[in-house]
Amino acid sequence: PPLLCPGVLTLLGLRLFIDEVGDFGAYKSHVPVFHITFVLHDLSKSLVGPIEHLQRNVVERGLPMDHAIHTGPLIWHEGGV
Repeated sequence: PPLLCPGVLTLLGLRLFIDEVGDFGAYKSHVPVFHITFVLHDLSKSLVGPIEHLQRNVVERGLPMDHAIHTGPLIWHEGGV
């Protein structure tokens, strides 16, 4: 549909982020679903404050500022999480 075209969203002042969590492989009883998330960002609102807040919290926990945060292990109950 035209609404999902990046150029159209930019004209509307929006940015679309899409992320998936799941596996199309063999069924696993502890992870029976596949999730897809769509986030629309209103480009008139800055993300600088929330990103800086997240970075401060990461550093306060003793991790490097550029530490990657992955929720997959939590969702998939991996690694004793």
